[in-house]
Amino acid sequence: MITLKSKLFLYGGILALLSLSSTMHCEHIIFDLGGVLFKGPFHPIKQGITLLQQCHQQRDNNGKRVHKFYILSNWSTRAFNRMSQRFPDIVALFDGVVLPGKVGYAKPKKEIYMHLIQSYNLNPQHCIFIDDSQANISAAQQLGITGILCKDFNVVADQLKKLNILK
Repeated sequence: MITLKSKLFLYGGILALLSLSSTMHCEHIIFDLGGVLFKGPFHPIKQGITLLQQCHQQRDNNGKRVHKFYILSNWSTRAFNRMSQRFPDIVALFDGVVLPGKVGYAKPKKEIYMHLIQSYNLNPQHCIFIDDSQANISAAQQLGITGILCKDFNVVADQLKKLNILK
């Protein structure tokens, strides 16, 4: 659960202030590939993969997975396909993928985030996005997505714990 009292966000050109007196449930975790999970299509980043696996292992009282996972990356379709062939076990952890070659937009353009939101019927307020670019995090936050800048994996893990994603 993410506890917030208020949040500013930009949606469709309208700036809004949401007052949230109750807790907000995080259902979706969105990962960037380059710089978070991989250094190029053949070099997994151990700390990033470990965080992904730890998040993926979270279960509710009935043993059901707590979150859904998505990839939002600026990788080319070719690079993604090469990585997928070499690391199918990692790709299998995800419920959806959005790449610029398939949608015509790249991060930090808001259209690629909107494509992800609309394609998978996501509520931005129930999403966390992990990326190594402040510009990409800022773009996501303008749409109401909680962003975590990934420059230090210990900091990311601490933020995920504060958001009750990791125990």
